[in-house]
Amino acid sequence: MKTSIVGILVCFCFIASPSASTADTSPEGSPAKVFQSTLAQVKARTQIPILLPSEFPAPIVEKDIHFADGNGKRNKYEITLYYEEGARDAAFVGYFAGEAIGKFHAKGKKVNLADGVTGYFKRKSCGGSCSPSQMRWHQDNVLYTLQLKLAVKTEAEEEQAVTAAANSAIRGGAR
Repeated sequence: MKTSIVGILVCFCFIASPSASTADTSPEGSPAKVFQSTLAQVKARTQIPILLPSEFPAPIVEKDIHFADGNGKRNKYEITLYYEEGARDAAFVGYFAGEAIGKFHAKGKKVNLADGVTGYFKRKSCGGSCSPSQMRWHQDNVLYTLQLKLAVKTEAEEEQAVTAAANSAIRGGAR
């Protein structure tokens, strides 16, 4: 009887343990899984600290993203995500970039980001085509740009989603 109770308790502890979770989120410090296919290639080509979010804000669902395209140069990197390979603008999800620059000319709504960083939010705009929601911030002589195509109804939701992604990237640190 003692053996079966111990076995049940060990099994219960494993199932209840937070490390046994099967959630599809990356731990803080690890970029979202969708970046893995291109991150090593980009990292090998740039000296810029790469900041990427660990998770995406709603309404973006990471498992729906199927293609990551990246490029790195000594003083710059860019990673673009798409829902489908080859579809380009119609399947655009987001853009993540860093570039070494001296001065940064701030444009947009000033936003307080994680770790005391100041960001500048620019909402999506549409004319002949639509530009995505954007957050830019200057950190350690690097201008970071994060753009997301969001299906939200209000500017407040748009700002909240882009701010959450930027905060996740900042808190995660260099990848």
